[in-house]
Amino acid sequence: MDEADFTGTRIGQAPQASAGLGTNYDIISNKLSVSVDWNYYANLWGIAEPEDALIPNYQPEKLKPYSLFDLGAYYNFDFGDSKIQLNGNIYNVLDHEYISQKDNYGYFYGNGLTWNVAVKYLF
Repeated sequence: MDEADFTGTRIGQAPQASAGLGTNYDIISNKLSVSVDWNYYANLWGIAEPEDALIPNYQPEKLKPYSLFDLGAYYNFDFGDSKIQLNGNIYNVLDHEYISQKDNYGYFYGNGLTWNVAVKYLF
């Protein structure tokens, strides 16, 4: 029986390089703030299955790098001595289509444009 040897095989499921940049801007001091974030992901590889390691010099497929932009905002309402904060975020605001991983069954696309809204009670 042959043994699987992953020596020198690239790691899949997670980018091996990433970078990000973000900024936050107060529109109304301590009341309204907005943020913009950019994230870059590179050196992504497909997932290596155990049977793939039986192939001499096997390397999983290299996937294309991608960038994502996110937007966020929050607004503080006074509530006596406490505050209520309304938060909203839009992720992948440009609705960029990208491949986040690959295995023997195919490609997996990352999330398109998504959003969330939250309310916080700050005391």
